[in-house]
Amino acid sequence: NMKNIHVFIRIVCYAAASMASIYLAYAGSLQATNLWALNTVYAYHAPTPIMLSLIISSIAETAYISALCLILIAAFILNKDTRQAAETCLAFGIAFSCITLLKIGFHIPRPEHISTLLGAYSFPSGHTGLCIALLLSLHHLYRDKPILKVIGWLLLLTIPFSRIYLGAHWLTDVAGAGFIGILASTCSAFLVNTWQNNYPGYLQTVNDNAKTQRIYNNIMLLYCICIVFTHLILGLYPVSEYLYG
Repeated sequence: NMKNIHVFIRIVCYAAASMASIYLAYAGSLQATNLWALNTVYAYHAPTPIMLSLIISSIAETAYISALCLILIAAFILNKDTRQAAETCLAFGIAFSCITLLKIGFHIPRPEHISTLLGAYSFPSGHTGLCIALLLSLHHLYRDKPILKVIGWLLLLTIPFSRIYLGAHWLTDVAGAGFIGILASTCSAFLVNTWQNNYPGYLQTVNDNAKTQRIYNNIMLLYCICIVFTHLILGLYPVSEYLYG
């Protein structure tokens, strides 16, 4: 039908954008732009914004956000919302696989001063791609809630920026990861919809969407509080190591 055709066209466009970003990053065609972006944010480096960037960035730390994804999937299954569990699992799994393979396959280096602290491989940004894939796979749970929608958009914008501001990634790293995250969530929705249309009854959707929203809201709030306060208490925000110059 027309809806599936539109979704397929979107997938092709996002895939093309992802491939273009991979080529440009690997070829170094935008390295001058990368250096300009990095030098621009370095001009505004200071301890307080670095601390804020570290707090924001920690929310999307690969190990933590992977655990969050598993908790959300388990909660959706227990709530008998297997459709949402499948969509979340697929989106995150596709993004995680693509990001891991690209990091291993292309070996694009990080900005030099931070490579010894974070590891050598830069493209694409795991924080950015995984965050975007996860949040977009859950977007219908907060799209009708203005406050939650604003928070979601803030995370989608500030997490990529924080990675550039900290010097952890180039501009092309977060741009490429953004396309991968969008592609993963779109493919996930398409696959789940196709499966549900062809094999009705295998995936369940709860009638009480408000309950699923409450589960999502409570888990996300508890997750953010635990991550931020644990890092603050244990002193896991090394501001001085990120301060350039």
